[in-house]
Amino acid sequence: MYQNSIRSLFIIYYIFIRDFLDALLDKKLGYFAASLSFYTILSAIPIMIVIFYIFTLLPIFDDVYLYLRDMMINDFLPIGASKDMLLKLDKFLLNSNNNIGILGIIYVFLSSTIFFKNYDSIVNEIFRTKKRTLVKDIKVYWILIISVSLVVPLSCYLSMMIDGLIIDNMATTGVRLFYFLPYIMMWTLFFIAYKVSINKKVSTNSAFISSFISSGIWYIGKFIFVFVILHNEAYKNIYGSLSIILFFMFWIYISWAIFLRGLKLCYVLDRDKVINNIIE
Repeated sequence: MYQNSIRSLFIIYYIFIRDFLDALLDKKLGYFAASLSFYTILSAIPIMIVIFYIFTLLPIFDDVYLYLRDMMINDFLPIGASKDMLLKLDKFLLNSNNNIGILGIIYVFLSSTIFFKNYDSIVNEIFRTKKRTLVKDIKVYWILIISVSLVVPLSCYLSMMIDGLIIDNMATTGVRLFYFLPYIMMWTLFFIAYKVSINKKVSTNSAFISSFISSGIWYIGKFIFVFVILHNEAYKNIYGSLSIILFFMFWIYISWAIFLRGLKLCYVLDRDKVINNIIE
């Protein structure tokens, strides 16, 4: 009996390691990330209009917007392009709060639908599940949009608040613990996405573990990415003001690559749990 338990344990861990390595090296995930990156860029402006509209309803909007705008201009743009980009950002925000017209609404709807349909088909491919009904699709889409609209600004606001306390020499041990709050917010976003995107009941433990790992990798990768940008002046000389577009596209691809591998890990954990129950 004891030997059978040890044997079952080794089988479970062997299957998990094998499947995890296969998931990590899966070439399809690279294609999926590229596809989602393309549709993200195609639908970025329409989705941002929806997110900005929800975002403007929050009381922290003005502070977070100024923080994000100044950070992007100071850290990512050449000095000569800063003023022009500032005017474009303010104009975009003004337009997003005004009536965009019937054609604008139609474009927002179509581009957002195309993006989410592509996302849904990729999730179904990874988890080998069937397509959802239209009602469930709409429900999932709005959960994801509202989650992003709430979590991302709140994460930025917490980062801004912590930076302000440290600059004012008010940092204590308790304040430094708040360093983890932005990560926890992103972890929550990953967890919600992994939990609601899949057209089947997924184990909470599987979504919890996979979202913890993938959001951690994403968060560390964000700091590495920003560090490389801030300490690499060559791209400004080569691409000029277009450098922000290049890095924006590259970061979108990296983000989707990390997210999808976390989703694949969630699939592996959830499937191996079933295998574990069968062996036991």
